[in-house]
Amino acid sequence: MYQSDVEQCKRLKYEFENMSKLADVTGVLNVYEYDPIENSYIMEACEKNLYDFLNEHIGLSVRDRLNIVLQIVVALNAAHEKNIIHRDLHLGNILKKGDSFLLSDFGLSKDLSVIRSLKTTSTPKNAHYFLDPLALNNLKNYDALSDMYSVGKILEYIMTYDGSLLDDEINFIINKATNRIKSKRYSNMSLMYDDISNGINNFERQRLEAVTYDEIKNGIWNNQTNKRIMELINSNKIAFEIVRLKLINFAQIIIQMPPDDQQLLLENLEQNYIDATGYGGFANYEIFSTICYQLLLMGVRDPIQNICTHILEGCSQYRFKSNRQYQELIQKGIIKQSA
Repeated sequence: MYQSDVEQCKRLKYEFENMSKLADVTGVLNVYEYDPIENSYIMEACEKNLYDFLNEHIGLSVRDRLNIVLQIVVALNAAHEKNIIHRDLHLGNILKKGDSFLLSDFGLSKDLSVIRSLKTTSTPKNAHYFLDPLALNNLKNYDALSDMYSVGKILEYIMTYDGSLLDDEINFIINKATNRIKSKRYSNMSLMYDDISNGINNFERQRLEAVTYDEIKNGIWNNQTNKRIMELINSNKIAFEIVRLKLINFAQIIIQMPPDDQQLLLENLEQNYIDATGYGGFANYEIFSTICYQLLLMGVRDPIQNICTHILEGCSQYRFKSNRQYQELIQKGIIKQSA
């Protein structure tokens, strides 16, 4: 229907030329063999668009979601460096091929095509809210920061499409990318890339930390749990984490540690357990007394035995349970009552 429309034929060629300029960009769809007679070109086949992919993959991990956005950001950054902007980014023209997500439809987003798009019914795939509202009244205002706005909205959609909630870090990135004052947006895609990459690293660190703490709670001692424990010891936070996580069976971890590390950990607890109980948190003394009580029952020897005895004795002054543990070990001859 557009074969006789000279302007649209020019735009199709313009799109082909733009995408050809981006042939070396991994994240842009490849195009081939422009035919000026048929006003057509060939492009590589893809599996589906991002909208359909997300509908088929509910519950993607945070890392997978952010990696999709990173691919978009990298491709756009490369395009912007070649002075090519997209101006019509939405879920329908981000295409999946293998493990990659590719940008398509460069060029036809110009002027008349955007106007035509806005006259069509908005759908979740190409909803108008992906377009920068600051440029809608004057399409010449579309620029690289308009692409930035669209990426921010795409990031928001990807993070929440299945009802997932935004965390503060990602919410900050979205708000910065879509700020209604253009000068307050990211000035370029690489800055946004850095913040998303940091977000991935933070999520990965939190995930690994959660796994590590689960292993600690279950009495699993390995290289990762040992590394985390030593970090907490060196930062004088081990006693506070024991209280926060209610690690009442932490003795199962301590007994698996090398003797020198055991002593280092117990010395740290001895220095910090009173502060770690918190104001009015007298019940927390039972956590430390139980850890020491269990270690003493396991037959630890000096200097660890002496440190455990001192901590248990201190806790016994505040909690009946701790005092019973202390008195039981005295009766069994495992420890001696302080003079």
